[in-house]
Amino acid sequence: MHPTITDYSLDEFEHWCISKGHKPWRATQVFEWVYRHLETDINRMTNLPVNFRKTLINTFSVLGTVIKETHTDQDQTRKILFKLSDGHAIETVYIPADNDYTLCLSSQVGCVLGCRFCATGAMGIVRNLTSGEIVSQVLHVRQLTQSDTHGNIVFMGMGEPLLNSGAVLEAIQRITHADGMAWSPRRITVSTAGIVPEIKRLGELETGVNLAVSINAPDDATRTRLMPINKKYPLKQLMAALEAYPLLSRQQYITCEYVMIHGLNDTPAHAAKLIRLLNRRRFKINLIPFNTVSFGRFRSSEPEVIHTFQNLLKDAGYGVFIRNSRGSGIHAACGQLAGYSTSS
Repeated sequence: MHPTITDYSLDEFEHWCISKGHKPWRATQVFEWVYRHLETDINRMTNLPVNFRKTLINTFSVLGTVIKETHTDQDQTRKILFKLSDGHAIETVYIPADNDYTLCLSSQVGCVLGCRFCATGAMGIVRNLTSGEIVSQVLHVRQLTQSDTHGNIVFMGMGEPLLNSGAVLEAIQRITHADGMAWSPRRITVSTAGIVPEIKRLGELETGVNLAVSINAPDDATRTRLMPINKKYPLKQLMAALEAYPLLSRQQYITCEYVMIHGLNDTPAHAAKLIRLLNRRRFKINLIPFNTVSFGRFRSSEPEVIHTFQNLLKDAGYGVFIRNSRGSGIHAACGQLAGYSTSS
């Protein structure tokens, strides 16, 4: 099993080139082929010497993932099932919009957190993805869609990104590096269920990426019922970490994600508690209608209930958006990813 080029930073690949007797700037040439030209066939990297290409072919794979299946919903959302080198599978979602798109990336095979509304959480944890497997998702989707532009990247797929923060941060560095994909950090969002020490670490690094936090309930009792991680990092600790999180411009906000579940967290009283919890901090709020999962014990709030909830938050001065459910017809909507193959 060969290592993958996408698992290397530019500095690491330069050191590898030197160790094999090649000029360090060959690494930049390879990165240009992979990240700018989306080239995965080393033989087509024509400005590289033949002997260097042979060494690369005998040493590396370019990507750490293989597309196994793709599914397209009526709204043109695509779900891509990737097979990893060890046989495990992950899912990535491509969501097109007018002159733009969003890539929803996975960071783990499964998830350890066991959130009650999430199909990935029901899988349990298998393993972390490598930085190369994360980066490969982006490259594959750009090849598949023939996209030559930078859309939005959200770490909201399978897994808790901040429980694999080392690989996620390495992947972000590769995606944003001038000799990588040169993606703007402002178009990247890391979503977390509330891993307080890693939120603090992410803030200290000042990467410039956006932060989204799954709140989903305005009190500890309800949130613990939905998200067991709240036992370890209750709302008081979480809100203190978010209060200290550095926002690098006046235009930057922390996104509060709030899954709307009938009768559980969607009443005017819950809205009032949420307003007190957020306490006029710099948040924008995404209300997410609950998407049905196979073990469903909840159902979504009614549209009129969601709109009432939205208006109460708006009246308190927050920017509040109702997220349209995209990809639910192919089980690609928020909370539905589970590495499922229709052919297995």
